[in-house]
Amino acid sequence: MGDVLQLKYKGVETVTITVKGITPNAACQSYMFDAQQGQSVVMDMEITTTPELAQDPYQPFTTIVDWKAITSGGTTVNGRIDNINCITPAERVPSQIGPGEKIVGKMAFDGV
Repeated sequence: MGDVLQLKYKGVETVTITVKGITPNAACQSYMFDAQQGQSVVMDMEITTTPELAQDPYQPFTTIVDWKAITSGGTTVNGRIDNINCITPAERVPSQIGPGEKIVGKMAFDGV
């Protein structure tokens, strides 16, 4: 916990993601989510974007589309991200975040 990922565009910081907690074997809140690849893992995070994100042609920052889970051994997991069925709307990280925003939320992974 406490790991930080910073994304930059043209050398300028645009997105900072801080891991606030990880819950392995998370109990999902919906009968529709069933871990296909192993266990459900929920990551609590804080995501902050700077106003400079507006200069990035790939903004807004997307939190669902391009994420994947990688094991500590470096293997990409063939699981999925399932925020819709596993995390309540009030708790989940939004799918897109624009410039100058700060959010706190959760993301669920299958197969870690």
